[in-house]
Amino acid sequence: MAERWGTDDSLCDIGPMAWGDGIVDMQHLVVLAESIGEKVEDPTLAPHWALDEAEGMIASDRAGKSCRPFSS
Repeated sequence: MAERWGTDDSLCDIGPMAWGDGIVDMQHLVVLAESIGEKVEDPTLAPHWALDEAEGMIASDRAGKSCRPFSS
């Protein structure tokens, strides 16, 4: 968020309303701070893995865990 301060970056434009207000500023920092630790209950959210490994048969996530593909 600090890198986008003062811009209209839609990924950081999270407040004070749900759809943002057109500029990343102190209101956005307040919205972010108030949401830390809150449980997210949104049934429309789904996990996403890019699976963009350049080589090999193992895909790793950003947490460092690996996933071996199903063999057919």
